[in-house]
Amino acid sequence: LGDVLHVLVLALQDQQDLGIETAGTGGAGDTRRRGGHRRSGLGSDRRRNGGCCPRGGLALRFGFCEFLFERGDTLLVGFLHIVDLGADGAARFHVPLPARGHAAAAHPTRPEAVAFARRPGTFALVIDCARGGIAHRLSPPEGRQFNGHGAFSADGARLYTSEVVAETSEGRLGIWDAAGNYARITDLPTGGIGPHELRRLPDGGLVVANGGIQTDPADRTKLNLATMRPNLAYLSPEGALDEVVELAPEYRQLSIRHLALGPDGATAFAMQWEGDPAEPVPLLGLHKRGAAARLCPPDEAEAWAMKGYAGSIAWAG
Repeated sequence: LGDVLHVLVLALQDQQDLGIETAGTGGAGDTRRRGGHRRSGLGSDRRRNGGCCPRGGLALRFGFCEFLFERGDTLLVGFLHIVDLGADGAARFHVPLPARGHAAAAHPTRPEAVAFARRPGTFALVIDCARGGIAHRLSPPEGRQFNGHGAFSADGARLYTSEVVAETSEGRLGIWDAAGNYARITDLPTGGIGPHELRRLPDGGLVVANGGIQTDPADRTKLNLATMRPNLAYLSPEGALDEVVELAPEYRQLSIRHLALGPDGATAFAMQWEGDPAEPVPLLGLHKRGAAARLCPPDEAEAWAMKGYAGSIAWAG
């Protein structure tokens, strides 16, 4: 297997990347300490079109996410099925999913990938990419649901999964023994409501996108839009909550969904707007540890085209 994992998104409305390539600043919030860890506010002037991203550095897409990733000579495509495509485009194996999938995580050393159910879901399939079959099927504990994403530790010994307590949407980080047949080890709080994507940091810790939305466990109805509080949460390698980055009050209805880690240590995050659809808002943010985060307003035409939703995010180059 190769060393590079490329994450792509198939957009529902448009197949072109919406690049945000301006070099100014979108504003800054405050940084303060609460409850023993840093809590950083986010701020940005909605009326400005100044951005905060290096030219050519980031691209946003809107639409719905299927998962598609390439690792060496393996290309997995998923939605209701997982298909491994060879270099000639021919399918090498085909694995039906029990229900709609959302994202996948590749093992850092073994030819394995874990496909996660769309949130809220109850399955995660460990795919043997060498033999083309299901090696393990994971289920969350009773009263818990998977929330679409996961990540491996650097040595591949552990799998981390974003999960919620079904009745409250309280965020939990599931920890699985990937070196021992994926037995469940424990779970820890993510520091927020409705976690979605999580990423492993270079120091072995994690950054989690807590979307802030409480949903009905049966039909995904959003229950707390008037009081939602999304955040970015940084967890230490031991699972302790080190830092929480909250949105400023005027942006409390911007749900943080997807993440990308930059080469300079920045965390980029894509969001979806749960407020007034007639109000264009930034859908991209950047954060560096120990500094205030910045929101990056796109041009007005792009803001309207995205319809309040950035489906995914990636660093280019």
